[in-house]
Amino acid sequence: MMPMKKLILRIALNAFALYIVTLLMSGLYFGSPTALMATALILTVLNATVKPVLKLISLPITLMTFGLFSLVINGVVLLVAMRYGGGRVESLGTAVIAAIILSVINALLKDGDK
Repeated sequence: MMPMKKLILRIALNAFALYIVTLLMSGLYFGSPTALMATALILTVLNATVKPVLKLISLPITLMTFGLFSLVINGVVLLVAMRYGGGRVESLGTAVIAAIILSVINALLKDGDK
């Protein structure tokens, strides 16, 4: 279980990263800052709970595709978070590309966090 301070920081970093991704890509849209924050919250929860289970279940497919299927999992998790958080995304392909960019931004932000 994550300490509350770390959870709030992770949500804020996800919100900032999502905002940057929406500036870089035209296929993602948030109608309001509330929708952005809701999506960041949902994405954080999904990344901590559902995503590890999906990766475990899809391990054989991921191994057969030399890890590329994990990009699809990341895209699906982002797509679900966007749909329930109030954001819009054009397609699964857009979600996969956005998830790649989001991962890079989060990695850069997390390295600066240490």
